[in-house]
Amino acid sequence: PPQIGRYKVAHIKRNVTLELIETHRESEAWDELKKVIHSLKGAGASFGHPLITEHAKATEQALLNNDYSTLSTELEQLLETIKRSLK
Repeated sequence: PPQIGRYKVAHIKRNVTLELIETHRESEAWDELKKVIHSLKGAGASFGHPLITEHAKATEQALLNNDYSTLSTELEQLLETIKRSLK
């Protein structure tokens, strides 16, 4: 059925996004991380996931402010929200 195909695509995209976030965070590639987070902010709004949008916005703001202590907390909340979104 088409729903299964969409679920698989969403699952793959979620895993790729999580891997990208982790890779950019570990390598401190902040500009690349900003791009991924900004995309997530828009995707959350477009697909009806307001918590993803909210946490992505806070994460993006921490990145823009070079506030790495807040970034760590916000990024963890965002990652957990993404993981829960497709369970």
